[in-house]
Amino acid sequence: MRAGPPAREVRSVVRRTGWGGRGAREGAGRATSAREISAGLKRALSAREHRMLRLAGRLADEAGSAAYLVGGIVRDIALGYPDTDLDIVIEGRAEDVARALAGRLGGEVGSATAFGTCKVKAVGPGTVDIATARNETYDRPGALPRTHPSDLAHDLVRRDFTVNAMALALGPGVYGKLVDPCGGLKDLAAGKLRVMHDGSFVDDPTRMLRGVRFAARYGFGFERRTLALLRACLRQSGLATISGKRVFRELALICREPRVLDGLRLLARYGLLQPIVACGSGRRLPRGLWRKLPGAIAATRAAGVPEQEAWIAWLASLFADLDRREAARLASHFNLPREVREACLWAASDRKRAAGRLLRLSARRAYQARVLLDGVPPAGLVLLYASCPAKARGLVIRYLAAWRHVKPSLTGKDLAALGLAEGPAVGALLADIVRLKLAGQLRTRAAEIAYVRRRIGPGRPPATATR
Repeated sequence: MRAGPPAREVRSVVRRTGWGGRGAREGAGRATSAREISAGLKRALSAREHRMLRLAGRLADEAGSAAYLVGGIVRDIALGYPDTDLDIVIEGRAEDVARALAGRLGGEVGSATAFGTCKVKAVGPGTVDIATARNETYDRPGALPRTHPSDLAHDLVRRDFTVNAMALALGPGVYGKLVDPCGGLKDLAAGKLRVMHDGSFVDDPTRMLRGVRFAARYGFGFERRTLALLRACLRQSGLATISGKRVFRELALICREPRVLDGLRLLARYGLLQPIVACGSGRRLPRGLWRKLPGAIAATRAAGVPEQEAWIAWLASLFADLDRREAARLASHFNLPREVREACLWAASDRKRAAGRLLRLSARRAYQARVLLDGVPPAGLVLLYASCPAKARGLVIRYLAAWRHVKPSLTGKDLAALGLAEGPAVGALLADIVRLKLAGQLRTRAAEIAYVRRRIGPGRPPATATR
């Protein structure tokens, strides 16, 4: 069993900062940078959020403990990035502070997670996560950690990178004071990602993927020793020690980033993508498709593809040109949600064939294009647009903007009123109406009724059709 960061590293932090219990509230980083972060904290949050955080700090202090704002928000305040995910660590019982805070704010406390985090929901300030400061141990590489209550020093040193191991005190008299035991500000200034200890990637290989996400988002690079540790973990097949579901979760986060293309390129550069998506045996990465995806996303979004389909299209691009069996295996390994699975399997087996069929069509064959494109998942339409030359891309846009919305004015009940018996002929006739409307031959409801009467012969008079 690994005990997370070596104890000597934590003891060194405590000696260097004079931390311990409530005394940690007095710690601060370099004076100039600490003042800048304190000023950034004031700008980053609303007055209601500040009141909630100050209240949390005061309640923790009254309980004989201390409260800190931790995690990505501290990093992003230092960088000037907007971030309103509020995470509080308590040196003491987090649940007690959470319930006291909810009571004062008239909010609710959700059930504690497996890692002891409570979610407080309050009208106005919104939601804040409150957790007990903890240490971690790992039963084996890649396993989820066992957690143990601890102090802030251990809680920060157990984290992934130094830039994420900073905190802001929330207690009375020290509100906004920076705690930076591991040099996170220095690494932020240098644009470097540095792990907390040599076993970090072995303990949790998802940290490699998380590091790529941060590197892409902020334009950072891995510090030299950290990069060596990443490569060593890959040589030891570290990614194989975690579940496919955890890998998918990290890939999905990368695909949701504004700089997703940089993220995928970094995954490939550092050798992380190849073992994940079966690229190690001569398969080429879809770099050309990646280059075209941003334009395809913009064009198809303007034509009506929902914005949330963009990240699915990026993920599905990783399946491009896999054979069906390999794609199905990978989708099962990732335990993909249904709509994501459909897009990924379509990208693997149907994308090229659909592009070829679409290229042989013209705008005069709108119905055939619609039949083809009706069977494509929304994210697949984005990939199809990126895979086609200009002529076929125009058909995708016309389908999205107009052709898919064409429907008969008549319904099955109308056809029954006109004398058509129930059965497969109803669906076939409605499909014919759509085909003729797309061809510009049936422009009105009356024209549809006349067409139906010609097809089915004498029947009930048109006046009985519902309107």
